[in-house]
This record gives sequence, structure tokens and C-alpha cells, in this order.
Amino acid sequence: MSIGVRLTTHSALELRGLNITMNIEIKSLRRAALWALALAALSACSDRSAVSATATLAPQSTVGGSTDPLPPEQAFPLKVEALDATTLLVQFTPAPDHYLYKSKISFALNDAAGARLHAAAMPAGVPKKDPFLGDQEVYRQPVRISLPLAREAGKPAKFTLVATYQGCNERIGLCYSPIDTSFDFSLP
Repeated sequence: MSIGVRLTTHSALELRGLNITMNIEIKSLRRAALWALALAALSACSDRSAVSATATLAPQSTVGGSTDPLPPEQAFPLKVEALDATTLLVQFTPAPDHYLYKSKISFALNDAAGARLHAAAMPAGVPKKDPFLGDQEVYRQPVRISLPLAREAGKPAKFTLVATYQGCNERIGLCYSPIDTSFDFSLP
């Protein structure tokens, strides 16, 4: 059995080999990938010796911007600063048409000498029904998160803060893989 899956920027989805042809306009990369997987699974169940599945992605409207995804650092700009000796402030600023999953934001300290993290003070997000993750809270606007540090008395703290986060571009239907961004700190 031969299965070929290809994503392009045309306007139809086709399945041939079972005397079936389907033309469906697909408006997001996620949907195109799901159709391709569904067609590949259907093909695998077939007793035909050669089945080909092709999913194609309909062009998106360019009203309000490009259909090309932004690099993660532009889609979710991140700034971290030390407010004082025991508090870090993290600010995410999602680009227009982008959002971050609250549940997919986490922080860790690497190579931490003299400091450890307490629980992050995460503000409430906006409710969203996600087709894959269910009910979620998301951040569409800039969000500030306070990170309290526990410090050893009288000792300087040197560490790397690793922020892990994940979000999506709603306009083109693309969700980014989890992103890790590191920041080095040396506090007196």
C-alpha cells in the first residue's frame, strides 16, 4: 500500500483510489493536517493496493496581515525583569490574532545557587473552548506575571529562569510547539 500526504496552498482536498473524490475547502493548517491524517487512516483500512491521499490548504484572506506565521519571539514577545531581590516580573505581549494558553505557561530555575521559585501569581485569562484541549483560559492581551523567589539569607543568587509557554495564531489556525526561553540573573 502506498500513502502520500502533501500540504500545499491550493483550495481542494482529494482522495483517489477508492473511486471517491472529495473537494473540501480547508481554511487552517490544523484542519488540513487532520484531514490528511483522516484520509491516510481511511486509506490504511482499504484493501486497495495503491491509495493516494492529498490535503491542500485554502489561501487565507490577507486582510489585516500576512498569512505567514510569525516567528515565536515575535508572536509572543517576552520580557523579564527583577523588581527587587525576591520578585521577578514576567510580561508576555501576544501579537494581534495570537493567544497564549494559561495552562501551558510554566517557569523553572536552572543552575540556581541561593534561590528557588514559589508559585507564580497568574492572573485570570479569557475562557476559550479549544477543540483539542477542552475548556481553557487564554491571554490575548499583554499579561504580567509575578514570580516570587525564596532566597537564602545574605547570599547572592545566580540562576537561569526558563519560561515555557505555548500559544496559537487564531487567524491562520496555527498552534506553536511549546517554546522555552531562558534569562540569566545574578542578584545581590
